Amino acid sequence: MAMVVICASATVLSFVLGWFVLGGRNVPKEHSLWGHEVYIAPVYLVGLLVCIAGLVHSPKAKLACCCCARRQREDDPLVHSDEDEYASSTDFSTLQEPRRRPASTLLLGLLFAVTGGAFSAAQFLVINWAKKYERAKLGCTPDFSAPPACTVWKEAFDPSGSWLVSFGIGAFLVTSCYVVLLMAAAKCRGQPLPSFHWQVMRGPGFLAGTLWSIADFFIVLGVAKGGNSIVMAQTSSAQQLLTSGLWGLLYYKEIKKTGNVVLWCAFALLTLAFMLLLQHEKVSS
Repeated sequence: MAMVVICASATVLSFVLGWFVLGGRNVPKEHSLWGHEVYIAPVYLVGLLVCIAGLVHSPKAKLACCCCARRQREDDPLVHSDEDEYASSTDFSTLQEPRRRPASTLLLGLLFAVTGGAFSAAQFLVINWAKKYERAKLGCTPDFSAPPACTVWKEAFDPSGSWLVSFGIGAFLVTSCYVVLLMAAAKCRGQPLPSFHWQVMRGPGFLAGTLWSIADFFIVLGVAKGGNSIVMAQTSSAQQLLTSGLWGLLYYKEIKKTGNVVLWCAFALLTLAFMLLLQHEKVSS
């Protein structure tokens, strides 16, 4: 549920803000239908969101045939005898219903998920919004080639140069704040300071951080070249879920039942189809 909300929030916010705030190449194509100009991209976006939900829930979906299961239980005398014995030896008055999660916990989880998706969308929205703002303020051409004062800003927004360095500095500062707040909370509660577990995490933690940084570089590069509305709808949700799902399917063997594997593959193919259709709606630069 959380993964669906996070990915859907990031996708929808990137699409809507890219379209209505940034404009330009983020505005999808118009199509003539029955004498009216319409946008088809939102339809493909909805289909992509449905496929995202399918990718998340298909591994645990219950696909067993109810009629077949009922018929098997009726034909098996051992099942009936076990059920009768259980019913005669169990005092059902002492059984308690499973405790449900309070509504506040669900709402808080949804709030955190939406917030995570919003910050994910904003992270990659900033670069194009800042370029648009500075270009309008200085009267620069779209490629920052004129007037001469704009050439400095071209380097400042280079995804493989200054922008990447500034992003790394921001990530370091935020991580440092997390560590300080965590230590302060432990100190106030009279608990021992948390350990970094460097002996265990230096390998996996360093590898995860390296892969995350490489992925972020290519996502920023794609957003800078292709815009937020289309690229983020494909990258921030669909491609990441497909990649992680394939790892879970092929390497970790997380999906055991054949029916769930087929269902997941069907949603994966539909996701790819909607990604290609959505890419086709991008206006040529």
